Amino acid sequence: MPCSKFPTTGPTPRRVIEDRSEVNLLRHAIAELPERRRRVLMLSRIDGMPNREIAALLGVTVRTVETDLKQAVEHCADRLKRPVRTKFGFQRPASSYVHRYADREHPLTPGVCGKALDRDEAKPSGRSLGSLNP
Repeated sequence: MPCSKFPTTGPTPRRVIEDRSEVNLLRHAIAELPERRRRVLMLSRIDGMPNREIAALLGVTVRTVETDLKQAVEHCADRLKRPVRTKFGFQRPASSYVHRYADREHPLTPGVCGKALDRDEAKPSGRSLGSLNP
């Protein structure tokens, strides 16, 4: 007869079944990935290889590795019905460079980043790039 004073230390049978089901979902999600994206995910998350080494091994840029890894993680999170931001730590920036530095009085039309930057440099504030002296 087990003593009720001591709590059980192992997972419950229900938890074991849930965990196995989640592992199977993850296996299927990984199997759905394109080959390179799957390799990037495995090399990064399982083998712990840095992105530079993965890029050199696969003959792609570091940016390509970062993009593949992000898309692979998003795919797996979607299949597991988990939010990417809280589970995997990817966060989109709150605003872009153009939104931070554009003149708010003259709203931008889509695709006119150059004009926004020109307006920023023309501002009389001391923060413009043209006022920096090397």
